[in-house]
Amino acid sequence: TGINGLMDVVYNQGITTTLILDNSITGMTGHQDHPGTGKNIHGSPSPVIDLVKLVQSIGIEHVYVVDPYNLDEMFKTIERETERHEPSVIIAQRPCFLITRGSGEKAVFDNCCCTECGKCIKIGCPAIANKKGRPDINPVLCVGCGLCVEICDQNAIGLKGE
Repeated sequence: TGINGLMDVVYNQGITTTLILDNSITGMTGHQDHPGTGKNIHGSPSPVIDLVKLVQSIGIEHVYVVDPYNLDEMFKTIERETERHEPSVIIAQRPCFLITRGSGEKAVFDNCCCTECGKCIKIGCPAIANKKGRPDINPVLCVGCGLCVEICDQNAIGLKGE
């Protein structure tokens, strides 16, 4: 739905960095397929819209596809592109863990290593809460994505099979 806005940026020679969050579903309406998934509304095969080619076709030259779980690459790309003085697009691409169901592992805390820095809570994961001054992971809500493992500098979080 944002392609008209991108066309306007190019047409008016604007300077902006646009993030496209591509998790292979249409989240605002309940996990339906969309033109980028290769399936139509009935689940039948359908042509796949290539987001990179689509964005390039309207005149945006700087287009990058990044795995949002590779935090270093994601942050470096955002930092670099927001300094650019011409339009750019970053496509954060990774299938939704609610659809792929992850690896079957769950995040667990090693309370001995936790320094209570709060980084894991700041990522906004619904499975992580502050419980009596310490982070706590609710295994029922954890989908096993591993983002909290990557963000924890103290190695206080790991993934463990159910």
